[in-house]
Amino acid sequence: MLPRPNPRTPSARVRPFAARLPLLSALLRASLAVPLIAVVAAPSPALAHDGPDAKIEHTHNQVRSRPAPSTEWHDATLGEALFKQGRVNTFESSSAAVRFRDESSVALRENTLVIVFGHHAVRNKQVIAMQAELERGALRARLGELSGDPATSQTAKVATPGASTRLDGGNALLKVDDEGASRIHNHGDGKTTVSAKAGGTTKLKRGMGVKVEKSKRAAKPIPLPPTPSWLVGPHVYLSIPGELSRIRGSWSPVPEARAYYVEVASDPEGLQVISAVEVPASVDAFDIQGLPPGDYYVRVAAVDDDQFESLPSEDFEVHLVAASLEGPDGQPVEGAGVGPAPGIPEAGAEAAPEGARVLTGSSLVLPDGVRCGAGEEALSERVSLATVGVQPLRCEDAEGNAAVPFPIEVVGVEAAVSNPSGEAVELIRERENTRELALDSDLPLPAQLHLSAPEGVRVESIEVLEDGRWALTLYAEADAPEQATIAVRFAEDGEPVALLDLIIADPPPAELEPEAPKPERHMVELGVGAGLVLISDRHGLYEFGVGQQREIRQPTPQVYGRLGYYPIRWVGLEVEGRYMAVRTGAGDPATGWIGRGQIVGQLPHRVTPFVALGLQGIGVASPAAVLGRETDVGPVFGGGVKFYATERVALRLGVAATLQDATQDGLSTFVEFDLGLAFVLGRDCAQKKC
Repeated sequence: MLPRPNPRTPSARVRPFAARLPLLSALLRASLAVPLIAVVAAPSPALAHDGPDAKIEHTHNQVRSRPAPSTEWHDATLGEALFKQGRVNTFESSSAAVRFRDESSVALRENTLVIVFGHHAVRNKQVIAMQAELERGALRARLGELSGDPATSQTAKVATPGASTRLDGGNALLKVDDEGASRIHNHGDGKTTVSAKAGGTTKLKRGMGVKVEKSKRAAKPIPLPPTPSWLVGPHVYLSIPGELSRIRGSWSPVPEARAYYVEVASDPEGLQVISAVEVPASVDAFDIQGLPPGDYYVRVAAVDDDQFESLPSEDFEVHLVAASLEGPDGQPVEGAGVGPAPGIPEAGAEAAPEGARVLTGSSLVLPDGVRCGAGEEALSERVSLATVGVQPLRCEDAEGNAAVPFPIEVVGVEAAVSNPSGEAVELIRERENTRELALDSDLPLPAQLHLSAPEGVRVESIEVLEDGRWALTLYAEADAPEQATIAVRFAEDGEPVALLDLIIADPPPAELEPEAPKPERHMVELGVGAGLVLISDRHGLYEFGVGQQREIRQPTPQVYGRLGYYPIRWVGLEVEGRYMAVRTGAGDPATGWIGRGQIVGQLPHRVTPFVALGLQGIGVASPAAVLGRETDVGPVFGGGVKFYATERVALRLGVAATLQDATQDGLSTFVEFDLGLAFVLGRDCAQKKC
């Protein structure tokens, strides 16, 4: 397993050959007034050209640049042009790459500064690509290999505290430690010549290195450690962008190694390094998480006890391909990944587990060229995830090589239906049956629901309630089977997430024939009718001091309108208005009216006897010479009978008496008889037990 420090948080364990002087680092970050690399004087350019000398080809984490001496330091940008004496500086846990006009390149490790000196020619006509002095840090110079033509050979010169190194093509690694000791490695086929400042010149062949300490002659060249070789392993890994990603690989141990230096780049040339770390010799594998989809190239080098590095291994090419998850409703699943935060775990720590959690009925959608299958199922570009639990997936790329999936846990859905008769859902034939369905899961549920009913059962409606509950209206036809199953889906053509067992029963024998209409709860009646009123001879229906008490012809006809509300079957509230065509004994007409409110008690049968008790106002309006205008208020009581001919129409016969003021002290009695119709509204329980 490969540990890696966080890009923004330096690891105390892994600090590969970088500057560690607090004062120098503080000065560099504050003003860059004291650079890590000082330019060595060189002859004036003999080959002029237009345009920049180099450009920044890669940056990772904190990288600063100064494109020309006349510009200020700022955050480096990809593709930024660099001119003569332009500078690029990497900080802790950072890397960068610079590409020159002649396609040579320099890769900077952390805490390293490079100065572009510009192309020029020396007296022997060889082109100098770069000339710099490295005080601390590490850089890898990649120049074009020797072509045999001195006029076109690419040459670089790098001065270190104890030596000067000339690179004629090839690939070289230069490192300067905190004590100023230089280690020069020839990793390519070019010529590398090292001249110690204290005297002595050494030529390095491929795979050789030399150490030069300050104020000392160059040591004898030594062979570099053997290069680790990669073990056979998968090269294709599946990921969910932004949520889940993991690549792994391992190499064969090198006995001479004290540590290993591992670089992960996003380009085959190895310039665009996105991760670099030195790990102890006990580690022989890398395990990187949090990378975006793409192609990655991993190299490993053995590091011996004296900090010399072997030639980097061949690329271990890894392809991280983007897959996606769709929920049971066919919509993309976001936030399904439960992987660790991006980065590489600390040394010695186990890699945190990763995986995705989805609802049953979800699907894994794969990119072109990759196919997977759950268990023993055939491989396809879309995998249905219906079995609850962790799915054992098998995956292959287009060439038939094994591809590594991420773990997927399928979470089930619990279904419960409100039903008084037991666990199974009971439906009554040829009736609309309303039941409440509750679904529960550890993961959020989609808002839409689809039911697949068997033949003979219809889904009339699905109403969303709240908190994972739905109101279902089901209808069982006469030929529906006695037992059936309804499949619950979140998409019309999706996988079932739950199954509902149905028991379909015949209506109870007592309910085979409709019951006779009778009073129900919350019933409303609107009534009209006509009748007769017997007004007492001692009536007080005249305006005192204006009209006179006169005899009224008997009986007095009347019509009425009535509104009744019956919250329970036994009791109701009624209001009504009546009009009376009053005539005196002399034949003079007058208008009479009655306004009444009363409480009704009744028996809840088709033939319904009732009694009523209430309060009414009775009045008369006529010329002063007849009766004048008068209104009296008094109690009223009565009773009668109703007959519900149909569910919507009833006949009503009633009698009532009221006490009113008399002409003298005392009360007079009015008696009325009426016959009418009542129209029933709001009847909801005709087929229910209300």
